[in-house]
Amino acid sequence: MGFPPNSRRGADYMKGSVHYDKRAKRYFIAIYWEGRQHRIWRHPVSGEPFWAEKSAEKQLSRIRTEVDDGTFHPRHWKKGAPLLVPAYVETYLSAIRQSVAPGTLAHYQSRLRRHVAPFFSRRDIRAVRYSHLLDFYNHLLESDLKKSTAACVMDALRHMFSFAHRSEDIRSIPPWPKVARENPPIEFLTIEQQELIFGAIPEAHRPIFLFTAEFGLRIGESIALQRDCIRDGMVHIWRTVSRDRVMDRPKARFRSLPLTDFGRAILDDLPPVASPFVFTNCASRSPGMRYSHKALYRHWRRAKKATGIEIPLKNATRHSLGCQLLEMGVDFEAVRQMYGHTSYEMVRRYAERTPATLKTILESRRSGKIVSFGKHSGK
Repeated sequence: MGFPPNSRRGADYMKGSVHYDKRAKRYFIAIYWEGRQHRIWRHPVSGEPFWAEKSAEKQLSRIRTEVDDGTFHPRHWKKGAPLLVPAYVETYLSAIRQSVAPGTLAHYQSRLRRHVAPFFSRRDIRAVRYSHLLDFYNHLLESDLKKSTAACVMDALRHMFSFAHRSEDIRSIPPWPKVARENPPIEFLTIEQQELIFGAIPEAHRPIFLFTAEFGLRIGESIALQRDCIRDGMVHIWRTVSRDRVMDRPKARFRSLPLTDFGRAILDDLPPVASPFVFTNCASRSPGMRYSHKALYRHWRRAKKATGIEIPLKNATRHSLGCQLLEMGVDFEAVRQMYGHTSYEMVRRYAERTPATLKTILESRRSGKIVSFGKHSGK
């Protein structure tokens, strides 16, 4: 590939140079890279042609910096560049495909493809700044999304930026806008309330609910529990069910809990069934079949209707255990280890209480006591 005579500007080909193409009536950057000559005709972020020499020279300076840093590649400066945000979204989703649950992947795909890619359609991920992120977050709120949904989209985007930083595609993660979250206090049941609602579940299906509540398992973890997970006096949480698929959890998410006497009693009362799964659905047409989320939620809806206790299943089992432990005075670190949380944020949420619960706590202080106020007194 040759260049027009008398059109060279700036440095030699090895360090890049700016040229004017008389036919196209615009400037371009010439760079000699890995044995080949490349032409760069457009701004990598805006996609605008180099109508002015000064604009091309400015981008050539950026290219030289990238060459010195060892981060330059011509494809990053051409149409369809892999570091344009829409292209990078697909790179990121492909990279995490085997390391996250199918349900998690589906959520990331929806959030990044539906919201992130269109908004940053022509922006290089290296050029995203705090102001752009703030504009994007305001755009989400103005599009009538719930605050919780907008927060989830921002979380997915932040995970993608963390991946880009670890992959050394960006030098640093830009400062992140403060994201408003709707985190109401967690509803939970006392042990007595749990006994009441679990008692409304048919006896044949009750064990999986009791075991889930005893160890604070996620519903998918209980369904996926297999016999090789119960050994050496421990319950090893290695698997989960996502999108009706049993899959191993990432090794970083493995956790093990000591098998309690109550947990052992639940297991000892299970009928012998030839199945790798600990809990099998006796109502299934095929013997030894595991439960599905749909089957468990069906039993749960009936139990709620029978008892009048309206609460989501995960709150009645997993979240209730965390709240009960904190009310007993168990320290945050023990609860964090038991649940496998990487931070204390979720554990702190277990400590929050609804206004109704706070009222009960305050009123219980004076239960049975008489307080006098002049002519009036009350219990």
